[in-house]
Amino acid sequence: MSTVISTKSDSGTQTKCPSTATVKTIQTVRCPMCGSPAERSLRRDRQTSSGEYSIQTACPTCDYFMVMSSLTGKVLEAHFSGQISA
Repeated sequence: MSTVISTKSDSGTQTKCPSTATVKTIQTVRCPMCGSPAERSLRRDRQTSSGEYSIQTACPTCDYFMVMSSLTGKVLEAHFSGQISA
């Protein structure tokens, strides 16, 4: 389980991502692979009307990246290079 270090919530104005998603919440959490601070964001796809969000976790230290569905918990995309940069 990840430890939340800090949370920034978007109140009122929504930040648009390069894709067609809208960022709702950004959290700083511990990376599940290396323990370094990583960023977790909750994104809503404009094309999804079911209330589904994607939860994206990315670590710049070890190149860990995962996107999962908030409704089903299924992993939609994942990447881990196995290299930890100093």
